Amino acid sequence: MINIKDPKWIPCVDAVLSAAFAAAVFLFFWLKYPYHLIFQEQYQIFLCTADFARQLILLPGGLSAYVGRFLTQFFFMPACGAAIMAALLFAVQILSASLLRRRSLLNYSLSFIPAAILMVLYLDEDVLLPLAVSEILLLLAARIVVSVEGDILRRLLVVVLVPLLFFALGNISVVFVPIVLADEFLHRKMNLVKWLILMMVAVAAAVACPFVAQHFCSYQSDWLMFGLHYYRPRFATPYYLWLSAAVVPLVLVASAMIKLGEKAEKYIGWCAVLVIAVGAVYAVNKKAMPSKEMAMRYSKLMYDQQWNDIIALANEQPPTNPMSAICLNLALIKTGNANSLFCYPQHGTQCLLPEFTKDYVAPLVTAQVFYHLGMINDAMRSTFEAQECIPDYQKSAFCYKVLAECNLITGNYQVAKRYVSLLKNTICYRKWAEDVSQLLWHKGASPSAEKLLTDKAVESHPVYGHLRKFLIRKENDFFYSETETDSMLGNVYLTNTSNTMAYDYMISWLLLGKNVPRFVEVFDVNHDLYGKPLPRLYQEVIALAWAKGHRDFSGIPYPIEKDIQMSFSNFMHAYKGKAPESYMKANFGNTYWYYFAFANN
Repeated sequence: MINIKDPKWIPCVDAVLSAAFAAAVFLFFWLKYPYHLIFQEQYQIFLCTADFARQLILLPGGLSAYVGRFLTQFFFMPACGAAIMAALLFAVQILSASLLRRRSLLNYSLSFIPAAILMVLYLDEDVLLPLAVSEILLLLAARIVVSVEGDILRRLLVVVLVPLLFFALGNISVVFVPIVLADEFLHRKMNLVKWLILMMVAVAAAVACPFVAQHFCSYQSDWLMFGLHYYRPRFATPYYLWLSAAVVPLVLVASAMIKLGEKAEKYIGWCAVLVIAVGAVYAVNKKAMPSKEMAMRYSKLMYDQQWNDIIALANEQPPTNPMSAICLNLALIKTGNANSLFCYPQHGTQCLLPEFTKDYVAPLVTAQVFYHLGMINDAMRSTFEAQECIPDYQKSAFCYKVLAECNLITGNYQVAKRYVSLLKNTICYRKWAEDVSQLLWHKGASPSAEKLLTDKAVESHPVYGHLRKFLIRKENDFFYSETETDSMLGNVYLTNTSNTMAYDYMISWLLLGKNVPRFVEVFDVNHDLYGKPLPRLYQEVIALAWAKGHRDFSGIPYPIEKDIQMSFSNFMHAYKGKAPESYMKANFGNTYWYYFAFANN
């Protein structure tokens, strides 16, 4: 029988614990948090060119940024992204363990603390992958240095590597100093005076690096101090971002100072494993943001045009915020289910076309609505604004793809070619770019002939050709105004009356804005469009409008079904009787009347 308490089994136990940790990380990011990883990929670009590598690597922290962005581009595949996260966190844990001089279960359990903290940090979608890459390379450098036997060479390496690590990894490299100093003091028994001199030289070099770097690159010193590539909003880098790396020297000190009897250390070691595991699970549950993950899932399905999947998801987990509702409403209207809008939670007109915000997420979602409405110029504007609002000033391969499509539809082929040419230098968008190149480039054709050939290819394309038909011509173009959205949607529809999606959006805008009188005016003009019987939603709105000036439904000139008349009478009776909202929601929650009475816009 195997006795795991036997010292010879410690390496096996360690390996099992490390493998279990890596498996847990993989399963979490694959099954529970995949859309946070996909979100990361959408807001960066990695070009396989020498210019891109040179421009990035020459920045402080550029090497880790280059490696991090290379890996991030594969996050669009959830399993691949989860595997990358598991491998990186596994490497942090193994390297942390390799720095421990004394091998025991208790000491090994402490090596999971930095990796567990890093996992919790990555639950924030703004924490970028170069942070983990920097920490791995930092620990690797420390491991190499502490393994050098020659005292003079080892201490010389400490001083030399401080600036080199800063320019390769960013200012997280400052943690390299306490790691190697802790090893020198605890295990090399270095003379205190010499140790203090080494500490002052190394710390001085670490502090000086950001100020020296400021003279060679156009970044302010506080950004250089906290790192350019670790956190997306550079102006709001959290103080705890380095916690995972900063705890490593504390782990080294704790492992050296804890000296227990063999039996006690075994039991306390298992207790430490349990405490760290429970603490990590608690921290992950506390820090995880399921609502954001769900919103990212909605938006990803929208970008992929999986309309039926969005509706199926909404039936299981209705949207809880406007961004998710925007995706759902677009899916409902695209599939001809606009009449089901109020079967789901709505939050005013912001659930159709929200007001512009200086943000890098919401405008990109709004751009997709404009795109499918045929308002291509507005889609292009929103996409460009979203890209320019990315807080760490990166460009986005996904945004380049959308901009290329918009310019292709509008006939700006030279601009589209520039975007497509850039995307040919990526790994994950190269196939799409090569496919689109067949529409744009025609070998041997003159410029005028090439334009005619491209026009013909685009017009015959099942997606681009369809949207080109809805383009607003120059003579009918207008400036976008958020205060006249219903009028603009009406103009889009009148430009091409086959664009029924624009009409559905106009009607939905009026209903979500509770502008019932205007809806009745539009309905009276266009009642022939609806057929018979009228959609239930429209009957509910007309019943509400009629009730404002009449005591009953006698004489109503609209075909309102008897069961809807009865249902409305029951609603009004309960509403006037001040029935609790819970009762109203349970009995009338999927009607327009409930939205009109209780929704806060």
